Amino acid sequence: MNLDIFNIFNKRENDVNNFMDELSNYLEKSNDIGIIERKKQETGVSNISEIKMLQRQNEIIKNYANGDNLFFISKKDEEKNNYIVFEFEDDKKHTIRLTEEELPQNIVINGIYRKNEENYVLDQNATETIQDKIQNMIEDVLVEQNDELAQYRQEGHLYLVREDENDRIHLLDITANPGYALEEVDFPEELKPEATEGTVFKYENGTYTFYDRK
Repeated sequence: MNLDIFNIFNKRENDVNNFMDELSNYLEKSNDIGIIERKKQETGVSNISEIKMLQRQNEIIKNYANGDNLFFISKKDEEKNNYIVFEFEDDKKHTIRLTEEELPQNIVINGIYRKNEENYVLDQNATETIQDKIQNMIEDVLVEQNDELAQYRQEGHLYLVREDENDRIHLLDITANPGYALEEVDFPEELKPEATEGTVFKYENGTYTFYDRK
């Protein structure tokens, strides 16, 4: 009996340790990518929505800088082993590259840095403010995206695949024929191999089903 209790406790302790290791690995990886990239991994983001996010992100930083010289760490270029950095100064944005040696330890992706003489220094307050604004902006863009898709999806309508490039599926409503296609970010995974250009799907009961191939 006592041995059984010990085995149960030991198993639970191992489960907790495994969970903490997985959580630590996840947090370490999540710090290696920007907020927009992380959101793309978590949910469907259309190409147009991503462009909106990047444009609005630049506006957020530019407005915050208000003419000051700020450096925004965009992402790490693993191939070239350096960081792509956006420099904001006098309401203008320039793209530069900095190495790990040029930046302080514990580099923060999407962090705001200022240059103090020859050294780059993390502005913690600015980083928190900017990241909060970016998070809120992303949610706003996703609401716009999902509202537009919700209106585009109509029960019983037929949708023609116009593009299926890089796993992005653009559908044209051939029942209503509005004259434009939208990228569907919530397309059933099991149907993606079928979703080649010219394939027709029917939207019913909140999802797509195969209908025809032209």
